Amino acid sequence: MIKLNWLTKKRLFVLSLLSTIGFLIMIPRDFLYNVCSRGDELCVSVINYSILIFMIGASIFIISIIMFFRSQEIFESWKNTLFIYLFIYLFIAIITPWDVGDAFLYIQKDLVLIFVAGIYFLFSLFFIFYKSLKVKNRLTHKIHNSRC
Repeated sequence: MIKLNWLTKKRLFVLSLLSTIGFLIMIPRDFLYNVCSRGDELCVSVINYSILIFMIGASIFIISIIMFFRSQEIFESWKNTLFIYLFIYLFIAIITPWDVGDAFLYIQKDLVLIFVAGIYFLFSLFFIFYKSLKVKNRLTHKIHNSRC
């Protein structure tokens, strides 16, 4: 597994906060499309991909707040899943077309990535809850054994 020693709780919070702010600034696309020279395809593509990249941080922001109140052990375990999520998210962002389909099945890249981000958010909540219970049970068991 790749070591992410540089990624601390504080850095994760700051990066996800900045990414969330960037995401919220770029959401009103009408303003940003006016920045582009009326339909410049490259400029619009850069804006669309920027929104998708900033959405990564927005999906991690709440989890980074929760991590401030959890142990370093839980954070380190979760951090490993974060790397896997980022790889999957970027892979899906690259291979998914912007929009394709018919009347029955219509796929848009941004909706697929919102779905992936939501799944990872729910996974993270369950993962943190599970690890918290595991650490709590281990500590309780250790205290109980020391009394006997």
